[in-house]
Amino acid sequence: MNGNFFPDDSNIKDLFSLNSFEIPSVVQFIHRNIAYFILLLFLFILIKILSDNDFIYLRKTILLVFFALLLQIFLGIITVLSGAQIFIASMHQIGSIFLVSVSLILIFKNTKIN
Repeated sequence: MNGNFFPDDSNIKDLFSLNSFEIPSVVQFIHRNIAYFILLLFLFILIKILSDNDFIYLRKTILLVFFALLLQIFLGIITVLSGAQIFIASMHQIGSIFLVSVSLILIFKNTKIN
């Protein structure tokens, strides 16, 4: 974003318009901020699981999710810096499948059947 938080080729009103998903820089802005939110939410969950002995059975899985999330963030940054080269962008897409898969494993392990 050329050193800015919000893209300099768009207005803030573009974020709330119906065609906001047609402007590539706004789409990238939304994507990046959703990633920030997911990271903060995950850190909250990570702290809760690691600090509570009731969730000891989830510790290995949460660390796997943490690794997948860090890999996905790294691949996302590299994708943007490389100008979305197809190989790196594809690895970012594959990373999302891996992240969703291990997140579902975490959810599955956390469900208790009575």
